[in-house]
Amino acid sequence: MKIDAPAGGVAQAYQKHYEDVIGRQRGGAVDLSRVDAMIAVRMRVTGYQQGEIESALRQCAPATRQDEQGRDWNDYAQRTARYAFGGAGDRQAADLGKYRQQWEKLEGREQKPQIEIAQPKKEVVIEVKRDRGPSLGR
Repeated sequence: MKIDAPAGGVAQAYQKHYEDVIGRQRGGAVDLSRVDAMIAVRMRVTGYQQGEIESALRQCAPATRQDEQGRDWNDYAQRTARYAFGGAGDRQAADLGKYRQQWEKLEGREQKPQIEIAQPKKEVVIEVKRDRGPSLGR
């Protein structure tokens, strides 16, 4: 399935995740609502906001279905995006955070490693003054 999505936008991110999730499915029918929920959580993990995810779902999810003309896609997009930022989405995002870089790369927005410029180290001198010993109360 090819979604007409502008390069670099949320719709393109949805498309990349859709292709990845569907490509990993084995056997039987695929529940596309669950696929959309997975995509919403993945997009949350890679830093998209709830409104952006909702927009991607509204724009792209209808194109993945063959026979769902009667669905209220605005409501569907809101509910699915809200799921990604609700309790279950919080738990999934925490568990899946380890895949963030992999998914950013999938989306084509891989983070470039930042080069640290070495700063000259400042020398810290600590002066310790010692008495002859502890006072014995005299």
